[in-house]
Amino acid sequence: MRLFGTDRLSGVMGKLGMQEGKIFSIPFDARHENAQKKVEAMNFDIRKQLLEYDNVMNKQREIFTRAHQLLDGQDVTKR
Repeated sequence: MRLFGTDRLSGVMGKLGMQEGKIFSIPFDARHENAQKKVEAMNFDIRKQLLEYDNVMNKQREIFTRAHQLLDGQDVTKR
């Protein structure tokens, strides 16, 4: 709620005496669920980008391994 809620929402929650991390009513539960979905979507995108980056790095490692083998005079032809 802190990430995606508005300042107005924070004020209302404060006036109602709601504690951080506690949701007590239906409207707030719905907002909490929407915020949770947004956070999960953000985390999914982060993991997806990290996987893409990792794939690029693995490809670069393969290329540099072959380059070092070639410079050492090893056979680098694919089998």
